[in-house]
Amino acid sequence: METASKKTYIGRKGGLPDPASILASLMLLFFLPGCSFKGSQAIEPPPTPPLSRSIGFAVVVASYAQVLERPGDGVALGYYRRGSIVPVSERTFAGLNGHRMLWIRNEGKEPGWIKEADARLYESEAKAKTAAAELLK
Repeated sequence: METASKKTYIGRKGGLPDPASILASLMLLFFLPGCSFKGSQAIEPPPTPPLSRSIGFAVVVASYAQVLERPGDGVALGYYRRGSIVPVSERTFAGLNGHRMLWIRNEGKEPGWIKEADARLYESEAKAKTAAAELLK
């Protein structure tokens, strides 16, 4: 009696790989390199456009807002009182005493940087004037 020899195929007949095997190989090829660990990296947002929402005018809400030469530290250039309206040209993050916070560059009578926490931003001068009038009531 003769035994017929059996041929063993990998995948489908004809030597072609199974579509599921191709898909699994492609997934490993594309997704595995993205899983490498690079350590923690500090994210530093760029100044202004993404942080701004159409920068316009700021109304000072603190009793006094100190104007600095640079955001975070620097020489004091002056002060704005509560209710002052100043045009704003830029926003950025900067550190002060180990804490990072938002700063705005004003282009008013005392140009320089003030903490955004000391002011509220408005899109137009008319909205800023209305807010300042309400604040000073």
